[in-house]
Amino acid sequence: MKVLIIAPYDTIYPPINGGMQRCYNIINQISLYCSVSLLTYQSKEQLPFSNEIEIFQIQQKNINKSLLKRVKNALLYRFIKRSLHGPADINVINYYYKLKEILKKEHFDYVLLENLSSLNAVSLIKRYSFQSTLIYDAHNFESGLCNLSSKKKSYYIINKESNLYRLVDQVWVCSNVDKNLFENFNNNRISCTIIPNAVSFKNIIDIRNNLNKKNTLIFCGSFDYLPNEEGLVWFVDNCWENLKNKFPSINLLVIGSGHKSDALKLSLLKEGIVDIGFVKEVSDYYKSSKIAIVPINMGSGTRFKILEAMSFALPVVSTSKGAEGIDYTNDENILISETPTDFVKCIEHLIHKEEMQSYIGMNGYNLVKKEYNWDIVGKKIKNQLA
Repeated sequence: MKVLIIAPYDTIYPPINGGMQRCYNIINQISLYCSVSLLTYQSKEQLPFSNEIEIFQIQQKNINKSLLKRVKNALLYRFIKRSLHGPADINVINYYYKLKEILKKEHFDYVLLENLSSLNAVSLIKRYSFQSTLIYDAHNFESGLCNLSSKKKSYYIINKESNLYRLVDQVWVCSNVDKNLFENFNNNRISCTIIPNAVSFKNIIDIRNNLNKKNTLIFCGSFDYLPNEEGLVWFVDNCWENLKNKFPSINLLVIGSGHKSDALKLSLLKEGIVDIGFVKEVSDYYKSSKIAIVPINMGSGTRFKILEAMSFALPVVSTSKGAEGIDYTNDENILISETPTDFVKCIEHLIHKEEMQSYIGMNGYNLVKKEYNWDIVGKKIKNQLA
């Protein structure tokens, strides 16, 4: 099987957020079973995949915001799309001629589209590779967040996601919740397959190492994704002072890339909170923490931050929205809390009761090793491309 993957991201590796982790690992897994060509902005030297992958690097054009350049780009985009609708997409302009050259030269059994922007290439793909099966990999149900976007952006997102049945043959989603959302949004005219997020297992965890740690909490997440910011502000503003009063030495490590709002910056100034920012490797921070928190109240998809924490046998305290899409059992492999009072109580119980730390942490570890392991998910991907 030959697969072309269109991933117009500036950075797939190292992954700077959950979306990039999903993208990188799905490409890696497909390469185990298929011949893969990848169209993206990074070079072959920057992308350490496990198997040989043909990389077609998109050349980034200089962004010129002059009126004349914008008019030229708009006209070029409409010529490429053969349509008068929609805003000009600079990604399509950047890779149009390279993609056209690839499609005219090679036949692909599947074309995997890795973000909403890549859907703008569908008309070109169907023109030159009409026999290819088109798959859209949906990281989230973006239309669910449209009330937080501008009207122009909301229209674009809703239009794309509600017309997926016209554009692609399959949609890969992260969870059964997203599957239902996408199918309902397309009036059950689209075929959705659950390809869950997952983690890689490199080391055997010794749960005893977690019991001797200081009272350190950890939050990981990109702040370019609004639900992460909103959730962390909610936790700090509603839970942190109470926790500090109960455990004066408690600390919170905040790890994540992206722009932080003034409200979040102000929240993170509180005593005991360490704003670390982006790191290339999170393992040392998980290893030095006792509890992972996921206070998310909106959004969709599956939280890598939960799967990552569980892979280090860290007990996780989350809202039900934060843990959405994961086949968990409350009080068995995770603690679910919806209110600030309950969130604090769960953390307090984990700190006081070492046996609960071990129980929740080890059960979470076994859950992700069995169900959310990239090697296992890769076999499901293989079956989809058979």
